Amino acid sequence: MRRLISIFWVLSAGILSAQDFDFGAKTKVTLLVNPAVAKAGSTIEVGMRLKMPAGWHTYWRNAGENGTPTTIKWTLPKGIIAGEIRWPVPEKVEWLEMFTYAYHGEVMLIVPLTLAADLPAGEHLLKAKVDWLECEETCIPGEAAVSVKLIVGTEAKPGPHAGMFAKARDQWPATIAPEGLAAQWAGGANADGERILKLTVPVDSEETEVHFLPFSISGKKWEIAHATQLTKGENEFILSKTITSKTGQWPAEVRGVVRFETAGKVTSHETAFQIGAIEPEENPFSFFGDAKCQVSARLDHVQATAGSEVLAGVSFSIPKHWHIFWKNPNAPGEPPKFEWTLPKGITAGEIKWPEHIQLEMFGETANVYENQVMLLAPLTVAKDAKHGDYEIGLKVVWQECDDKTCVPQEKELQLTLKIGSEATLSKAPMEFKAWLAKVPSESGSTGGGSFEGDAAKSIWYILSFAFLGGLILNVMPCVLPVISLKILGFVQQSQENPKHVRKLGVAYALGVLFSFLVLAGVMVAAKKATGMASWGTQMQNPYFNLVLMLVVALVAMNLFGVFEVTLGGGGAMSKANALASREGYLGAFFNGILATALATPCSAPFLAGGMGAALTQSNGVIIAAMSAVAAGLAFPYVLLSFKPNWLKFLPKPGNWMVQFKQIMGFPMLAAAVWLLSFTGPMFGKGGVLWLGGLMCVVALAAWIFGEFMQRNVSKSSLPLLACGVILAGGYYVTLEWGLDWRHPENRKTVGGGIEVKVDGVQWKKWSPEAVAEARAAGHPVLIDFTADWCGSCKFTKAAAIEVKSVVEKLAEIGGVAFLADWTNKDAVITKALHDHGRGAVPLVLVYPPKGEAIILPPVMRNPEKVLEALEKASNVSP
Repeated sequence: MRRLISIFWVLSAGILSAQDFDFGAKTKVTLLVNPAVAKAGSTIEVGMRLKMPAGWHTYWRNAGENGTPTTIKWTLPKGIIAGEIRWPVPEKVEWLEMFTYAYHGEVMLIVPLTLAADLPAGEHLLKAKVDWLECEETCIPGEAAVSVKLIVGTEAKPGPHAGMFAKARDQWPATIAPEGLAAQWAGGANADGERILKLTVPVDSEETEVHFLPFSISGKKWEIAHATQLTKGENEFILSKTITSKTGQWPAEVRGVVRFETAGKVTSHETAFQIGAIEPEENPFSFFGDAKCQVSARLDHVQATAGSEVLAGVSFSIPKHWHIFWKNPNAPGEPPKFEWTLPKGITAGEIKWPEHIQLEMFGETANVYENQVMLLAPLTVAKDAKHGDYEIGLKVVWQECDDKTCVPQEKELQLTLKIGSEATLSKAPMEFKAWLAKVPSESGSTGGGSFEGDAAKSIWYILSFAFLGGLILNVMPCVLPVISLKILGFVQQSQENPKHVRKLGVAYALGVLFSFLVLAGVMVAAKKATGMASWGTQMQNPYFNLVLMLVVALVAMNLFGVFEVTLGGGGAMSKANALASREGYLGAFFNGILATALATPCSAPFLAGGMGAALTQSNGVIIAAMSAVAAGLAFPYVLLSFKPNWLKFLPKPGNWMVQFKQIMGFPMLAAAVWLLSFTGPMFGKGGVLWLGGLMCVVALAAWIFGEFMQRNVSKSSLPLLACGVILAGGYYVTLEWGLDWRHPENRKTVGGGIEVKVDGVQWKKWSPEAVAEARAAGHPVLIDFTADWCGSCKFTKAAAIEVKSVVEKLAEIGGVAFLADWTNKDAVITKALHDHGRGAVPLVLVYPPKGEAIILPPVMRNPEKVLEALEKASNVSP
């Protein structure tokens, strides 16, 4: 009991102390001037002195991974001009697993003021508005209006703060860099566009603590990480920093401050690490504009073995109305060229050129590529190549044209190939095979023979699996019983004449083949109508993937027996049956056609997947693949026509066939899940959830159709009507309302991977510093703490936040919206939730520019409360 009372008092004291918590800024700011009396025409100094409480800090000119630098806005008399802030060297601080550059205790930011020669003598009021961000465990934006009087006289006189200014100047980095600084790349860039830069810094002692504090890289096409890997030597340290570039443009120098600390004494130097030629700020052909094509390169192997061959692929993503040239343009223009920088032990072969199209251009027929193409080049690894990482440089030069002009472009790329004892393929080797299959056999004969062999092998694989699929169809419950009946019928027709039985069997097989050739013709026509090109490009189409995913899911439902595929009766089937009932070769031929049609309930699931894959191949492969399926399906008939006595070896029809059919449903279900895994993200962040829901709706409709329309042979149209209502409702809720699937242009991804609608709330990634910065700028702030797994969060967002009235209100008041995603564990968000008395999401807050947050109900069915809070926040003066 005593322990319980003690706990109660401790908790009570904490709650009471929290009520008195001061939410205002704690840093004290004063403006000082030196000297006390200044002379016109001279340059003086003013100092912005920031004094922080223990444990709190403000930020340097480059705040690091989080934070905001202090800013000063001056209001000065005519004839006085302010210069840039002179920043003392800061500390490098690791805070909440992030690196920042900060000041603790006290700092003076000195600004030079230039006085005009004709500045009148007397007092002049210097005014400034200073904004800063101060952080401990939480961050608070601060601002202050400060002023100081400047006295201008005939002679300069020192002031009382001269010693303080001198101490602040001692904390400035020296402008002369120490000798021995060097920088070099550790290698090329990886697949994520990251490259290691090694900075060599001489030291006097191994006990010295060394940091490189980079200046801001705003406007650059690369980023430098703030984390550092330190390697200590006897007389020098090596600081390894990660540089990231998504464009392939790398810095020629990195500017910043090298900070040394030994036994508590700090020294620093401004420096520029020179690491190569000057980085071009513009494209070398900038007078034509930036490159229209997006160009990237990768290898089909992450690791290769000595003596092997690796394929390099250079992908061109070509915008609409633009094109690049094939190896033989046949018109004014230049094809792409590869200029390799290869390490010893690796040689490059000729470019492999996929099939091109022809385009009327400037009165001539040009051979070009549009939309997308991957040019391939074989790289041969020497047999005596040693294990290790090999850096490969590639300069791609190309010419891109529209209907008015042609523009030369170039881009430098870096690839890394590991040589080891085993070969390891890259993540997407099928894309290389798809483009390789489109390379004509006469293209790139040098070093390319093995690749054409691979393409030929892949076609034989397709035909082999197609034949095997046809054989498997024979053990389906719709097909196996037919085999015995048809062969016995042929035997009876021929009155035991073996030669005649064999001919009837061949005629029957020709009927099956004819059926599949008709199907192949339909597929070729469909391919031509839809413009399907290759598996790689079609799988980049979200709508194609969506249809394929639903078809595969329905195939799985069919194999499980949820519903059946039937052709039904009708005049056509009656006439076909009459033809098949005739004796002789014509009857056997139509028997083959009829048997193929009657086998549809079992064969349709397999044919659906086969048709989807076949549509991605050439017309010849489509016809050959369908012929191979027909051959597999007809093979038992032909075999048993030649050997009727083998009928006794056929397995007897039974329940095992139904079970086999159901087992085949599981691989199809796995294929549907696989398609969902990459089709969903194509429709946005919630795509997997909404498309998964759509699959469930389609499965429910299929079950109702099979259960109440097929198995119960219902004469009522009510089950069919229910299917229609369920499908229509599922379509609207998942595709229209959930994904807005017909308007992908309405979605975009902003910083932090946040998906926003173009006409919706313009969300930004939440952080305490970002919120503080927005409020310091005078903006009301809306914050949604949410998670992907939170159903009530999604409901509230859709019903009360992501609505037109809230979007308009935010625009009207200049509000800023932040999204705090708690899907994965995040200590900073968890703390923010606890600070507002919540242990979980949802939590919706509205902040005025100054003052406390307005906490909204966790679940809202309309935007009324949100609009009220935004209106209230907008009426609070900043």
